[in-house]
Formats: sequence, C-alpha cells, structure tokens
Amino acid sequence: LLDYICYPCFNYWRLENIETAKITQLINTTQDVGYKSVQWNATNSFSNPVSAGVYLYQIRAGEFVQTKKMVVLK
Repeated sequence: LLDYICYPCFNYWRLENIETAKITQLINTTQDVGYKSVQWNATNSFSNPVSAGVYLYQIRAGEFVQTKKMVVLK
C-alpha cells in the first residue's frame, strides 16, 4: 500500500524491476486534490505474480518526478 498526496494534475505511476523493465502501470489519470492510496497485488500487467526482489516505482505528477525502491518478499 503506497500513500501519496495528490494535486490537481495528471498522475502517472509506473512499476519496474531493477533492470528497469516495465512491470505494470498503477495510475495513469487526472486526479483531484487530496490524500490517496494505491495498492499493488504483486502482479505484472498480464496478472502474473512477480518474483521476490527489488522493484522501482516512479511517480509523475505535473512537473514532479520521483523514483523509489520497493522490496517484495514472499
């Protein structure tokens, strides 16, 4: 579960493995202002479970861009 503050702009969340191969896209829409959460069920864009390991997620909201690491344990 990832929490974030949303501003009125286009929001985009992308999830990649450590080799920067795209796993899935979590959000790709315009959202209203407020506190939001997104939950990822550890599957790729084909609904297949992903392996345990380190993943990167990138948040883009207007001019703001941030990339962080996430560890998936099974």
